[in-house]
Formats: sequence, structure tokens, C-alpha cells
Amino acid sequence: MKFITFLHNDSHRVGIIDPEQATVWPIADLVPDFTEDLLDLVRGFDDIKKFLMPTDDGIPLNDVSICAPIPLPERNILCVGKNYLEHSKEFQASGFDQSSGPTPGDAPEAPIIFTKAPSSVIATGEPVIGVLV
Repeated sequence: MKFITFLHNDSHRVGIIDPEQATVWPIADLVPDFTEDLLDLVRGFDDIKKFLMPTDDGIPLNDVSICAPIPLPERNILCVGKNYLEHSKEFQASGFDQSSGPTPGDAPEAPIIFTKAPSSVIATGEPVIGVLV
């Protein structure tokens, strides 16, 4: 089961998505008193998972805009960078890798850990606002 936060008819919703069927089902249509918050879904998943069975045709994926899954996380997001060899090679080829090591593109001995502020979360394709160049 995959979850999505989306915009439909000027309203932010949380839903179940089936990419193969290109369909979204709003969870509020399935779960009594659902608050349209993905964090609430995660916190109460054991109590509401029995309700998460789509019963209609849903909304075509083309009719919604996909948002960041959790638009405003409660705290900083823990990130792991260059944690496996293919990612290291990809990052090195991007031109942004300024790290030094025995061989450019090598995976580090330990993962690179960093955080991002909750305000940095955006959906794929959204513009990054307030970046100094």
C-alpha cells in the first residue's frame, strides 16, 4: 500500500495511490474522522488499516497534483548521503562532489549524515524558494 499527499479541487488530501492503475483514493472517504494528515495516518495506522480498502473507482492520477508526502515535518529530517557505491558514482559525476578520497566516486567508509530543516520540504518539480546563488 502506497500513500500520497495530493491537491484536488483546491483541497489538500491524503490518499492511497495505485501507480499501475493511475488512481488515488482519498483516505477521508474511507476512514471516519480522518484529519487529512499523513503523520496522523502513520501514528494511528494499526487502528485504521482495516478501513483502507478502496470501494469505488477513485480519482484519476491525472486529476491531482502530487505534493510532498509530509508537507511540514515536525522536526529536522535525517538524511544519508553517498551511502552506497552507485550513489557515490552518480554524485561524483554530477560535478557537485567536492569530497576527497582515495578514488573519486568511492563510497565513504561511513555514510555521510546530515539534516534538513522542515521548511525545506517540497514536492518533485516545485521551485526552490529563497535560494541564494
